[in-house]
Parts: sequence; structure tokens; C-alpha cells
Amino acid sequence: MENQDLKKLGIEDIQQILESGEFDSLIGTQEDDTLECKAEPYQLDGSHAKLELAKDVSALANARGGIILIGVRTERDPSHPAGDQVTEIRPFVDALVNPDQCCDILKKWIYPPLQGPAIRWHGSRKEAEKGIVSIHVPEQPKSNWPFLITRVPDEHGKNRGIVFGYTERRQSVAEPASLEVLHSLIRDGARFDTLNQKIVALQDAVNTIALKEQAATSVPREELDLRVGLTLSELELGSTSPTYILAAAPMETIQLPTLFDSREAAIVKLMENPPEIRDAGFSIHIGDSARIIAGERRRVLRKKERVLNCWRDGTAVYACDGDYIFWGEFQFHNRIINQLCLIETIYLFTTFTMQLYEDATPKPKKIAYRLEIRNMTRDGINPGLIPGPLLKRMWTSDSVRATSGSKVITVEHSIENSAAGEIAFKLVSEFYAWMGLDADKIPYKEKAGPNWVISPEEMRRMYPA
Repeated sequence: MENQDLKKLGIEDIQQILESGEFDSLIGTQEDDTLECKAEPYQLDGSHAKLELAKDVSALANARGGIILIGVRTERDPSHPAGDQVTEIRPFVDALVNPDQCCDILKKWIYPPLQGPAIRWHGSRKEAEKGIVSIHVPEQPKSNWPFLITRVPDEHGKNRGIVFGYTERRQSVAEPASLEVLHSLIRDGARFDTLNQKIVALQDAVNTIALKEQAATSVPREELDLRVGLTLSELELGSTSPTYILAAAPMETIQLPTLFDSREAAIVKLMENPPEIRDAGFSIHIGDSARIIAGERRRVLRKKERVLNCWRDGTAVYACDGDYIFWGEFQFHNRIINQLCLIETIYLFTTFTMQLYEDATPKPKKIAYRLEIRNMTRDGINPGLIPGPLLKRMWTSDSVRATSGSKVITVEHSIENSAAGEIAFKLVSEFYAWMGLDADKIPYKEKAGPNWVISPEEMRRMYPA
């Protein structure tokens, strides 16, 4: 390597160079405990590369912050053994680094969450449409230390059990700490004012990570998306057909222990005969047997019409032909949603899940509910909705129109001391807001204490059998 003049740059100096686009000014800079350089972008398609990103970032967070430059090559200079030096700038197009993906990985792989990390692409003055990327890690509050890596992949790239890693930037190297070092940190109370603070902070961090690992079987959004997709594929309506979907997933680890016990189990009977409000009313009833599928779920299915899936971990997905929620020939062709059908089925689904989780071990405390419509636009007409209750004579002049034919609404709700009507009202009110209607336009509701709830009694009163 050609010998370069040794120089050190502070974070502000580096940021000024990045803003200027004159990256050659970095050449000769020595890596230290605040500067890490990478010649090539992280290849984030595998667990080991994600670990490398988390390791480098958490190491800076566990020191005093710093910056990672991507697209900057370094080499070891024997005359300066303290750290590598920048020898070459390797700019690249910005499409090679996705800041949102990097941030998502950092959120999932580092605990506690970092405050204020910034990932930016900086254009080069020398090479048009190329640049380098910086990951700036501000100095973190000591009360949040240590920052731990929550996942440690094995040699096959799979994440192991309740395992965590700890790294700290020392001069120019991100060094992992051994079990002995972590033990000594606890023993000596290093980096905290008192031994008690140190023990409590590390114990809380480890316990939180253990709980996260134990909760790995709870359903993240990506997994719920896959399960909704699986459910729709079984319905066999086609990817462009109108579809109406209701789903629920516990936000902590639970089990439905009797799901596969017997066809006489209460949970199976519930799936085959879900709650109803009115005789001949709108319902989520399928009309078939609840069969075990692949040892992971039970399913009630009538192809081309409707389906209900329940997984052992408490996820429930109901889907049906989306035209079901439109009312009457006139309203059907003008894409006017039947508000009674919409609200009644939402209430029935929340009632179903509340009864479903009575069988859970342990009983969940918080549920993520999803209301979704897909492909509801026909002949260029988006779905409409009329304020107030369903009347015998409905006019499209009273309706409002959605801005599209597809929408996903998610509501997270604590089900402790909650009624199904309260959860249903939250889902309905979010749907009405999307349609451009205030919550006071929602029919079939009543006050229960300080909260509005969907009222089955109102539906029975207005539409008796």
C-alpha cells in the first residue's frame, strides 16, 4: 500500500466532506473508535450479513457513537498499527443500499432501540449518479447501555434460541465480548455509578431479550400477510376478485391447546357454528366441517364463497367473496356497501375471537385486528358508503366514495375488560374515516360507559327476524 499521511477526522469533519461530495478528502484518514469503513454495501439477503450490520452499529452505540462509511476501502499500514487507513473511494448507485431495510434490521436485531440512527446516501461530485452511504450512530444515553444483538445465527444461517451478543468499538475494531467479560461487567459494575444499577440494567436487558425470543411464535405482520395470502389461495376466487377479509393475531405467545383434541372440542364447535345476532342475518358461518390442515391449523372452507382458518398460535383469518358486502341490485352495480352487512360481520368476527381466546393458554392481553378489502372497484367505480342505518330506499346521491378499491386497516386492542362491541367499533370507525365519514355517522352503536360500542341489540331492534 502506498503510504498515506496519517490523519484523523472528527464526526463533524466527516459530515462536511460527505455534504461536499469531495470524497477524496477522506483518503489517508485512520479508522478509530468512531469511524468504520466498508468497501462494499452489506449484502442483506442472509442472516450473517444482517448480523454484521447489527454488530458494527451496536459496537459504535456501546462506545460513544460514530459513523460507518460504505463505499470506502481501507488497508492496514504497518507504520500505523492503531488502525486501517482509507486508501480508495468506491462510489456506487444509491439503489444498492435500502435505508428503510437497514433501519428495519437494526430495530429487529438490536435491543434496546437506538436513538436517532441516520442512514444517508451522498452523491459524488466526481462521478455523476454515484455516491457513498453513511450510517451515523449518535452517542446514546448511558441509561440505555448496553446495546445487545438479539439474534445469533448458526452456521446454517438460522437464528438460535435465547442467545444474545454484545460488541463494543475499541480503537478500529468491533470486538465481541465473551461470557467472561460480560460476567466481569456485572461483577465490577463497570460503566454504571453503582453495582446495583449495573446488575438491574443488564438483567432487564437479558430478560427482555429472553421474552422476545420466547415470543418468536407470536405472529409478526409479515407472517400474518402470508397467512392471509394462504387463506385467499384456498378460497380460489382469483387474485383480482373482490375480497373481504377479517383477521386477528395475538401480540404475545399463546396456544390453543384443544384445537386438535377432538371434533367435539368447544373450539371446533365454535369454528363450525360461530356466533350470530339475528335469524337469517348476515353472518360469518361457513357451513362445513373444521378440518385439520398440515398439523398447524383448522380450516372451514366453502370454495369460491368463504373460509375460516385458525392456527394453533391463535391467529384467525376469515375471508369471503367481496361482493357479499354490497346490497341490492341497484346498490351492487353502483358499488354501495351494505353498512349493516359490514358492521354485523365485523361484530360477529370480534365476538368469535373473544370466545376463541377463552380457550387459549395463557389468555392473550392484546390482539392485532385487521379489516381488509381488495379489488372492490368495478368498471372504474370505487366502493361507496351511505351515512346512517340501512333503509328500504337508498340513494347513491347520499353516498361517499372511497379513493380506491383496496384498503388494510389494523387496530391493536387490549382485550382485558373489553367487549367485542368496543373492538368492532374501533375497526368500523377506522373504515368510516377512510371513507371520509365521521364516527357519528356509524349506525347500530350505543354508549357503554365512556366508550361507543357496536350494539347487537340495535341491529335486532331495527331488523327483527
